[in-house]
Amino acid sequence: MVHSHGRRRLIIPNAMSDIPITISLDIEFGGGLDLLFSKERRHIIEVPLRVPVDNSTDGTIFPGKDMKDVDLTYLIYYLRYQVLKEKPDLFFEEKKGEMGTV
Repeated sequence: MVHSHGRRRLIIPNAMSDIPITISLDIEFGGGLDLLFSKERRHIIEVPLRVPVDNSTDGTIFPGKDMKDVDLTYLIYYLRYQVLKEKPDLFFEEKKGEMGTV
């Protein structure tokens, strides 16, 4: 279940970088999925409103990089690479582009 708190935090960029506006999301896992995420049902995360088209979650943004509005696909990649603690293949198999078995 995903809830948006509706809070948007404006980060004022410095002269050398372009930091995007973010949105805070309240993510809640059930049905055993929480076991992959440090056995915690609830996670509050912040994701940028504009994200790379390739769904990379490493935070590198540079001029000319293709960007898109944040979507569910990006959220799944973010959860897998930034929040997930163990057995990523049970959550999402990137090569197949499909959800895992949990």
